[in-house]
Amino acid sequence: MNQENNQSPNQEVNNVEQPVVANNQILTPEAVSPATAETTAQPVQTEPTPEVPQNSQPANNNNPKIKEQVIYQMKEDKGGHPLGVLLFFVVILAAIFFLPEITDYIGKFLPGLVSTSTLKNNNNEVTEENPKEEAKEAHKEEAKLFDLNGSISNATIGELQLGNFVKDNLSGDKSLKFYVLNNSDNTFSFNDSTKFYIDLYKNDTYLSSVLVYSYEDIGSKQSKDFSVTISNDSYNKANKFKITRKSKSDYPSVNLKKSQEDYKILTCTYNNNTIDYYFIGSYLEKIEDTISENTSNVNYAADLMKYKDEANRFSTIDAIDYNVIEASNEFAIKIQIDLSKINDVELYNLAIYKYFNYHKESTVVSYEMKALGYTCS
Repeated sequence: MNQENNQSPNQEVNNVEQPVVANNQILTPEAVSPATAETTAQPVQTEPTPEVPQNSQPANNNNPKIKEQVIYQMKEDKGGHPLGVLLFFVVILAAIFFLPEITDYIGKFLPGLVSTSTLKNNNNEVTEENPKEEAKEAHKEEAKLFDLNGSISNATIGELQLGNFVKDNLSGDKSLKFYVLNNSDNTFSFNDSTKFYIDLYKNDTYLSSVLVYSYEDIGSKQSKDFSVTISNDSYNKANKFKITRKSKSDYPSVNLKKSQEDYKILTCTYNNNTIDYYFIGSYLEKIEDTISENTSNVNYAADLMKYKDEANRFSTIDAIDYNVIEASNEFAIKIQIDLSKINDVELYNLAIYKYFNYHKESTVVSYEMKALGYTCS
């Protein structure tokens, strides 16, 4: 039996030679050399030949030198149907368009899954919440106008509640007294971000602001009494108030008219105390604090002893020059502070609010000293 009769049916089918495709061109067996058939990794460079009809057979079907081999198999294009792509985008656009309605519907059943960061406006557009608008609303709530009387108990700012407002003139200085109750479960500490002001009004007309601040904390569920100095005008006219927090942008600009060498000077006075603040540009560099008192003051001896004790305490700080000058019927205290040589912690530990940090802006110093009852120019 010869070799051809030993072939399996599948092999017999393979011996029916099909047109060879190379570089998307149909090649006849005559155009394929043995070298080309054996080397399939290299592209076949051939001259185009006429197409062979599908039902025709090659002329040299029994030529033993020609071996059929697949050079390249074209893959079927499996690209998606354009209608499916179109439907996909239609679904996405519909979901975006009806997102507010979908959100509202889901929120009725699963409110925890609905983000509060989106709102639906009058045009049914989805918009992000504006932090500035939230801040304005919070500011409006804090800036509620209250009647200035002793029965107030619902004046609040955050977890703090203020009440029992009383104007006082017994000591000769005009003041406003009240309590602050901490309703929080945590201790309240005053700092630049938590301090607040009481803005005094005559009906709807603004009169002045007073700073509320303490170096002592207010414990949870505890209260602290305050007494703040107010002007004669506010003492006589104020009948309403607001509780506000302020930022640098709320402080009015100040024109420093006094100068000495490279410094611009802001002078603030209250009774027997005069403080000069020295600025380069608008930034605080040093402070000179002067206090004078004579024997006509009933507290003369006690005050003199207090300032001597303070001088001993401040003598350990190189940045502070503290002098007590005594005369027969008066004394004077002169304090000079080079703020570039003292750190913020040392300055804070002095617990004297009128001593501001190095490079504090002139607008802040002027506004806050006025809020402490000083007159500044």
